[in-house]
Amino acid sequence: MKWILDTIYVMLPDGRCLFSTSYIKKPPPVQLITGFLGASNDILQELTGEELTAFSTNRFTVKIKNFQNIIVVASLDSKSQNDIDPILELIGIEFVKIFSEVLLNWNGDVSIFDSFTERLDQVLVSANLTEREDPWRTLDSISLLKLSEDLQKIAFVFLEIGHCKVKDLSKHLEISEEELGSSLEKLRKLGYIGRAKVDSEIEYFLTKPSKSLNIQVDDEI
Repeated sequence: MKWILDTIYVMLPDGRCLFSTSYIKKPPPVQLITGFLGASNDILQELTGEELTAFSTNRFTVKIKNFQNIIVVASLDSKSQNDIDPILELIGIEFVKIFSEVLLNWNGDVSIFDSFTERLDQVLVSANLTEREDPWRTLDSISLLKLSEDLQKIAFVFLEIGHCKVKDLSKHLEISEEELGSSLEKLRKLGYIGRAKVDSEIEYFLTKPSKSLNIQVDDEI
C-alpha cells in the first residue's frame, strides 16, 4: 500500500475539531478546514440526502469517514495510491473506543484528546501510511541542546549511527520498544528524523535509509 499523508482530523459533524495532527511543515488552519467540511457535509445532505465522502484538487485528495458521533478525515497528496478507507475506519473505531465516555459528557476542552496521538501513530506505522517521509530539520549539536532531556540521548545516538529499527536500537539503549518508538515519533514530528519502510519493517533515519541494517553502538553511549 502507498499513501502520502498530509493531515488527519477527527471532528464533530458540526465542524468542531476534536483532534488533528499534521505531517507537513505549514498545514492550513485546523478550524477553517473542519468548519468547511462540516458546512459542506450539511449542504450535501440537505441537497441529496448523502454524506460527503471525498473530494480532490490537483494537489491533494480529502477522504472522509462518517461515524455516528464523529467524522475522521485524511488529507492526502494527490499522488497517493490505494484505498485509505479501511485505515480511517480503524482510526474512528480506536478513537470512539478510547473516548466514548468523554464524548457523552464533553465540556469543550479539546486537550483531553491529545493523548490519542500515540495510538494514531501506532495505527499509521502498522499500516505503512507513508512509504517514506524525509526529515526537514537538521539534527546537530546545536539542535540537540534544544531537545528535552529524554530525547537528547536518543538523538545523540542518531548522530552516531544515522538510521535504525526500533527493535535493534531498543536493545542497545535498554529501553522498551514502545518507549523508544514513542520517542522516535516525537523526533520525527519535530522534523529531525525521517521514516521509511525497509524490508517490510519501519526504519528511522537521518539520511537515506539502507537496504540492510547493521547497527554498531558503543557500550558507553
